[in-house]
Amino acid sequence: TTTSAPTTTTTTTTTTTAAPPPPLGEACDGSVLAISGQIDGAHSLFTLDLRQSTLTDLLPDGPEIATSPAWQPTCDVIAFVSRAVGEEADRIHLVEIASGETTKILTGPPGERLDHLTWSPEADAIAYTRRRDPFLLSQEGEWETTTAVERVDIATGEPVVATTLGPHSNYEGVSDIAWTVDRGIVALYASSYGQLSVVRTDDTRSGPTIQHDPGYSIHCCELSPDARLIATETRLGPVQGELGQHTALAIIDIQHETIETFTKHPDVDPDSWDELPDTLRESSFLGFIESPTWSSDGTRVAFIHSNQQWECCDADTGFPIWAGGSLDLWLAVLGEPVATPIASFTMTESPWPAPALALMPGS
Repeated sequence: TTTSAPTTTTTTTTTTTAAPPPPLGEACDGSVLAISGQIDGAHSLFTLDLRQSTLTDLLPDGPEIATSPAWQPTCDVIAFVSRAVGEEADRIHLVEIASGETTKILTGPPGERLDHLTWSPEADAIAYTRRRDPFLLSQEGEWETTTAVERVDIATGEPVVATTLGPHSNYEGVSDIAWTVDRGIVALYASSYGQLSVVRTDDTRSGPTIQHDPGYSIHCCELSPDARLIATETRLGPVQGELGQHTALAIIDIQHETIETFTKHPDVDPDSWDELPDTLRESSFLGFIESPTWSSDGTRVAFIHSNQQWECCDADTGFPIWAGGSLDLWLAVLGEPVATPIASFTMTESPWPAPALALMPGS
């Protein structure tokens, strides 16, 4: 199913004699986003063509809950996790872009969550994380767990454990993994609140440790393709009641310990947040930044601004009540402090699991 994607961008009419862009599956140029999540009431895996602003549902017949998309390096296939509920088992599937045909590669253990898929450079294997569902652990009265980094061979479907990290608290652990050309599988490990470590799975001694508060989302952060930069959310100010908090996208240079931030206005300086007028504070991202995804050359990051609205509170449970929101897609280019809007979709209910992005390789 293909529809036009609503967008907040301003389009300038131009005339060109170039041939029309090739259909999905025939190009590998970084011009398409894979999106897992709920759009227009359907929870599925979608592609958004950034050239034509067209949205395509790749899984109109299911499975219903898709997450953690990852492009094959040749752009023919997208791997994703079919998310289970409770003690049911997650599964890793492949979907062919051209035909829509899906193939199951792996079924995980019951009650374990598979996440953070990434392809090998040769496209013959997929690395992923495996851990006990945090909600189930809490129900069982357990507050610590471990995260396994594993890889599965596409041809055989056999999983192999690369390393196990932990113990760590239920809501921390591995935030992302990258399969690099020169260093193998590298994990971004949240070993304690606000502390990120880069770990090679063939040598589990921690590399550089970055003191940074990425928030609570398990999809807060993503390593660049060479695992030398981190894209993440950074907080700019205090929580604004039920609306969330002011945030920005941050790019952390691991080796040089520098941070570049991206908002909607060039004059939003995180270091002088308390002195900024309200008009500039409104140019931050109020809510949450989730699932940043890198271009192949490490110069661009697409990300989600999850603009969730809640009201207080349910009379019986005391929990906040969902009041609506939007899933906004943005693009940041390194060296340019202002992010660019890509598209915006209405959220009809609280998103679960969190929406996720993957930018097509080849840029």
